[in-house]
Amino acid sequence: MIFRTLIFCMVFWITHCIVQELDLYKNNIDFERPDFNFNITMDDSTTHFIEGYKSLENDVIIRHKLNRDYKILNAKLKWAVLRVSQYVSFKKDMLRMDTNGFDILNRSIENDFNSHIFDLIQKKYKYKIGKNNLIPLYPSKIECKAKFQSIQITGRVEDTDRNDIRIFFYAPEKSYKRLLFENEVNKTNSNFKIDCDYSWNTGKVLSDKMFTLTSKQIQDLNIIEKLFGKSEHVYVTRNQIGELSKEVYENLNIFDDYEITIDRFEKIFVDSFVGNKTFTLVEYDQVIPKLSTYNVKEALKSNELKSEMSKIFRVYQKTEEIELNKNEYTNFYKKYEKSKGSVFGCLDSLVRLEKVLFEMPINQDEYYYENECKKSSIEWSKIGNVIVPKRIRVAKIDRSSLKESLNFNDVIQFNKKTYYKRRFTLFNKFNKL
Repeated sequence: MIFRTLIFCMVFWITHCIVQELDLYKNNIDFERPDFNFNITMDDSTTHFIEGYKSLENDVIIRHKLNRDYKILNAKLKWAVLRVSQYVSFKKDMLRMDTNGFDILNRSIENDFNSHIFDLIQKKYKYKIGKNNLIPLYPSKIECKAKFQSIQITGRVEDTDRNDIRIFFYAPEKSYKRLLFENEVNKTNSNFKIDCDYSWNTGKVLSDKMFTLTSKQIQDLNIIEKLFGKSEHVYVTRNQIGELSKEVYENLNIFDDYEITIDRFEKIFVDSFVGNKTFTLVEYDQVIPKLSTYNVKEALKSNELKSEMSKIFRVYQKTEEIELNKNEYTNFYKKYEKSKGSVFGCLDSLVRLEKVLFEMPINQDEYYYENECKKSSIEWSKIGNVIVPKRIRVAKIDRSSLKESLNFNDVIQFNKKTYYKRRFTLFNKFNKL
């Protein structure tokens, strides 16, 4: 009895110590070298690359020569498995384009290659494992370069924790890169290649430095003149500063250097740019004479502009129903704004009428979807059967505030040296069919 108790205690002590040791390595992947890898080429010439990395827990279990009867410890054996689909070419149905750029779909493996992995592990370690011992190895980030002609465009994957990934490339409409890309994909024989770096954080410090818009960059981009003209103080709408953020984003290669989407950058930029100022509703007649001319096509004359704005909506006398006059609205923004909504925001979806928000009826035609557009900065008032602008949401900024560099604390440049990387060619050419 004493002997059995002694044996039990020894087994418990060894097992307990091993479990404690295992906990020290919890979720720790050994990236020093892959434990296994193999390629499988399908009938459509797509190559599926599979690579596995063992958890450091595995070495502890194997070193103590624990057998499969220790179910709890055996269950702790883990291999993180990376699966990458490499295409000879990508087809038109994988491509999607919008105003800010384009994205390409990389479809993942449909076949289940787990049985092949089980055989490899059993031959190497004499352990029989199951699907619960395999975990997907999703990268922390995926950064790609689309290369064609003499240029390259940076692309990134926003959701890396899934099998099918969409690689977004920042290339705004009418930009030089976008025009070259559209020309390339329309060729019969396109020379197009996409290389991607799959990266995993190794647990080191991620951040390197924050984004600073220097006084020299402000000068080089002519921001002060564009915003202020000859004035010392101007009102600006959120839409105007949003458009300015896009100009900065593109000209300073923010997408390439700071790994932040344009929508996220715009929000941070707008809030940081106006500093401690807030966007508040100010009387129309007070704003227009002092409104910044940034993105304004034609000089704004208060009475003339109000007259043009009063045509945008019409009120039916019998029902008092308010409707958008699409033709008048199109004429208005084409006359006064460099792009739809870039100064006053969009008026064809959500409208503020004296503190009450109401939605304009949206028809399923292209008019409402021709551009992604921010909501209106204008509050309207109903006078009789006419809808006129009452107040505009603006912030007041000073020329002197832009004489020094501006820091954007939430826009961080990542230290790329802290990542473990693997590079793959996902596509070699474009197929129009």
